[in-house]
Amino acid sequence: MQEASAIGQKLHQLRIAHGMTQSAVAARAGISRSTAALLEQGNESRTMSQILRYLHAIEPELTLLDLLTE
Repeated sequence: MQEASAIGQKLHQLRIAHGMTQSAVAARAGISRSTAALLEQGNESRTMSQILRYLHAIEPELTLLDLLTE
């Protein structure tokens, strides 16, 4: 549970740092805005695929490991 929450918080911070809206990132990732909100909230039912697509929609060069160790 803590890992999902940490990932969600970091995705939120990264998106804000890039000046992007949740809707814009969701559209780029091919997911709904409600799924994006769940990702950023750290919802454990989200898939790794959704997390990675959302991350790459914000910053394509960043890996999940990079995100977690920043």
